[in-house]
Amino acid sequence: FVDTETEPTYHTRTATTETNPEDGMDTTVDGLMDKIGFGKWHILYFLSTCLTRACRAIQYINTVFVNRSTDEDTYQVQEHCEQSSPYLGSFVCGNTLSVEFENFGDEVWISALYQFIFVFGSMLGASLGTISDLFGRLLVIRLSALMYLVATVVISVFPNIYIVLIARFIIGFADNLICTTSQTLLTEVTPKKYVTSLGLLVFLAFAAAAMGLAGVAYFVRSWRSLHLICSIPVLLLAIVVLFLKESPRWLVTQGRFEEATDIIEDAATKNRSLVPRHDNLKSILATASESIIHLDRDKSTKKNSMANKIKSLFLSFYATPHMRRLSLIIPNLWVIINLVFFGLILNANNFTSNIYLYTFLTNAFSIIPTLIGSLLVKKIGNKASTILFFALTGLCLLGLQVLPEEFSMVAWVLTIIAFMTSSLCNDLNFVMTYELMPTVLRTTGSGISLLAGNVGILLASYLFGTVVHQVSWLPNAISALCCLIATGLLFLLPETYGQPLCETIEQVEERGNNKGKTLGSTKL
Repeated sequence: FVDTETEPTYHTRTATTETNPEDGMDTTVDGLMDKIGFGKWHILYFLSTCLTRACRAIQYINTVFVNRSTDEDTYQVQEHCEQSSPYLGSFVCGNTLSVEFENFGDEVWISALYQFIFVFGSMLGASLGTISDLFGRLLVIRLSALMYLVATVVISVFPNIYIVLIARFIIGFADNLICTTSQTLLTEVTPKKYVTSLGLLVFLAFAAAAMGLAGVAYFVRSWRSLHLICSIPVLLLAIVVLFLKESPRWLVTQGRFEEATDIIEDAATKNRSLVPRHDNLKSILATASESIIHLDRDKSTKKNSMANKIKSLFLSFYATPHMRRLSLIIPNLWVIINLVFFGLILNANNFTSNIYLYTFLTNAFSIIPTLIGSLLVKKIGNKASTILFFALTGLCLLGLQVLPEEFSMVAWVLTIIAFMTSSLCNDLNFVMTYELMPTVLRTTGSGISLLAGNVGILLASYLFGTVVHQVSWLPNAISALCCLIATGLLFLLPETYGQPLCETIEQVEERGNNKGKTLGSTKL
């Protein structure tokens, strides 16, 4: 049956096939993104997301270096600095954070507080991811980048411990907000067959930044100088985001078809792709938006609608059976993977005295599974790949429990393998989260998941910072058990590789009922 009201529009677009030579083009937003293809237009989106990963690696891992214990190696570097020029000596060699503020507390207390403040800021940033769904991806990214840059510089120059901690909190807040939103933006502008591959490749930036940080931290022992150097990626990020454009998907959900049309035309021009003419393209987007249920935007109720909008967003996560399943499983997976992954990172001081070599090697080896994973998912999909690597991580951690102490080299190998496999689990879990959530809830859902993930980081900090000194075997045993639990939970999720992104909650239900089969699409 044909709707007589929409039939003229349908035929009007069909009659202009000379501007779009391929008949039967998918008229969903996914279809348009596939038509545009991947090209020059996507480079800045990919680069900005890579820079957010680099900044995150630096901020998570630099705690290990700015609060390092003074050892023989540090004394050797200090002696070298004393023999060099005064400028080099003051810039390269200096106190750690805990030594400079020793009157504020002991080393353990300051180190724990410095990390906790960052994680607390991250949790708040994750909980406010909904503002991106309400006000747009681009606004949130630019404001977060500005806050990030200012706070990073403040930490490097201000001598007051309270100002340093406030700036650290702001960095945590901005870091989670910009990471969540930039990944959402990249996911929404990328053709579906490239979403998983690009989502994995951005994590190479995390590994590269962590390796670079280990190298720089080895030579620059002043925590302030190290922090100042770490602000370089943030500065680059703040510049790059000025040239980004809003997500066409989000604009369509807001009814802003003219802006979405202009952006898609710009993308098609830069990628040298053909799309329908302006009026026809705008009509296609308007038709595609008819199936997208978004929040009421009646101007007459604007004063009273914001609270209802936020309430509706959060209630939507439990509105239908498959959304409830996603809302319960995905956050738990984030708790588990962050507990395991960051537990291995934070265990550096307990596992080896050379924290620089440990950090460099573990992150260098994490590049290998990322590259392997980007190829493996094309063969067996995201779901099976994540299950496989969670199982391998759990087995390696169990192996560490039964390995005699004299087999230190074998323990090194198992630790490296566990870090490699958990690193890929972290990457895949991140990508799947954005692919599983619908456009109308994507940033909010991802933010809630990251918020849950920060709980995992806090647990890792407690287990590998405190409990490990009392019961050395318990943290790794808990991590191994969690990996097995995650393996079981993953069987309850649908496959996402190569699947179109869901725009609405209804499409999430359709995907769940079809066992992850391709969603239906409208053809011209």
